[in-house]
Amino acid sequence: MAIKNYYLILGVSRGESAEGIRAAFRQLAKRYHPDRAGAESTPEFREILEAYEVLSDPERRRQYNSELEAAERRLEAAAAPPAEQPSRPWSRELWAEFAARLAAKAPPASIIALEAALRPEEALLGTTLRIELPVAASCPACGGSGWEWPFPCLACGGQGVRRLRRPLAVPIPPRTRHGTVLEIPYSDAAIGRILLRIRVRVAPF
Repeated sequence: MAIKNYYLILGVSRGESAEGIRAAFRQLAKRYHPDRAGAESTPEFREILEAYEVLSDPERRRQYNSELEAAERRLEAAAAPPAEQPSRPWSRELWAEFAARLAAKAPPASIIALEAALRPEEALLGTTLRIELPVAASCPACGGSGWEWPFPCLACGGQGVRRLRRPLAVPIPPRTRHGTVLEIPYSDAAIGRILLRIRVRVAPF
């Protein structure tokens, strides 16, 4: 079972002080308390409260950090190869490389490290990154063979795969600070298991 990232829920770094955690909780509690935001915000508020109860207690926080690090080690150990790719901004070249890795049957649980640039207001209020993951799916016309005997498959150009783009919405929580690292696991039948590791850069545009 995946462990919740309480630091991500509160939008703080793992080295945040007790005062910073308390301030982040108060800000989020004001925004998501059901009395103010409505009953539909109850699940979010419960997660915020749960995260604060753990991270505000020094002993529970130490135990949680150990469990979180152990879970991350297990995830990285499942990757083949486990080596992390260097952080780079979103770009056409990056997606092309990612697509090539997928087409070459890159192993599951790969770690993809990226960088996202946010405007100050987006980092303060929270936003959603809209990205597209390139996937290589078996061609339905030829069943992945590349041929419709005796001719190459016209639908896929004889490659046996079709290049598609899978939309993905990545939520950026409020009060995200410069340098924060967000970890988003993603699973897809065509891609397998990956971990998007996004380093946030906050800069004016």
